[in-house]
Amino acid sequence: MDNNAFYIPINIEFTAPNKRSFLLLVDKLSTTSNSANLSLLNEFFFYLFKDIQEHKQEEIAQLRERYKDIFPQDTSEITIIGYHIYQWIKHGEDNILVTENIINDTIKKNILCDETRQESECFYAFREKYRNLPQIAYTLGIQTRSSKLADLKNILTELPPLISITSFNFDKSKTSLSLIDKDKKYTGRFSFNAYGRTITPEEISSIAKKLGNLCFKTDEELDIALALKKVQELLNQIGHSETVNSNIISSLEELRYLLQQSETEYGRLSSYQKTIKLFEVFRMLSDANICTM
Repeated sequence: MDNNAFYIPINIEFTAPNKRSFLLLVDKLSTTSNSANLSLLNEFFFYLFKDIQEHKQEEIAQLRERYKDIFPQDTSEITIIGYHIYQWIKHGEDNILVTENIINDTIKKNILCDETRQESECFYAFREKYRNLPQIAYTLGIQTRSSKLADLKNILTELPPLISITSFNFDKSKTSLSLIDKDKKYTGRFSFNAYGRTITPEEISSIAKKLGNLCFKTDEELDIALALKKVQELLNQIGHSETVNSNIISSLEELRYLLQQSETEYGRLSSYQKTIKLFEVFRMLSDANICTM
């Protein structure tokens, strides 16, 4: 993967108490692993962004000014739109781009619906096209539904990352003596790679803050400098004790050396690699019982 892209291998064991739960699990996994579903998602958001560009030029200009400290002036409108929608979904920023009219217009353009067709026919055609993505088809695709902004936000909030299923195995057994299919319990395991792209500095900072709180019960962000400081404090504390085992001091010295090496490399790492490095530092401190300080 390039410096801005990454994948995380994940292995999961599951138990589904009935067929409905099992099918919901399969549906969730297929949302962003099935190529046909990915094509549908891509097509929907293509028309959504295109419609925003067509009708929200004034708002896009406002956002370009709002985000001028983040993006240069030649940043594409698509990037500005995507970033604003992300801030709306992730951080609750007021949405000034997406409206219910834009969602409805996106649906019509998606199935090439023009004034020669009745609106009800257009929305029916959209539901048929997106029926393998029911969270879109039966919320946004309902003509009279009045909560489409909330629906879209919920869809994006719950949208799984891009994944590639590498294995999926399951068995089914009876939970009772009944022969009815709904009484079957499903157990199994699956593996997949979850793909991501571009971890922002804000996300790295948020992760560092959570790790700092886990390790030291503080709001201070965990970074390599803080880890080195804590190691040195412990070395200073036990260096004057005559009862400390020399192996403990040797282990701490080795840890300090490893952290110093990491510190020299950290600035050259990608955002994803920096995130992994923070977790590695947390694990090293935890293994050395320094997180109990």
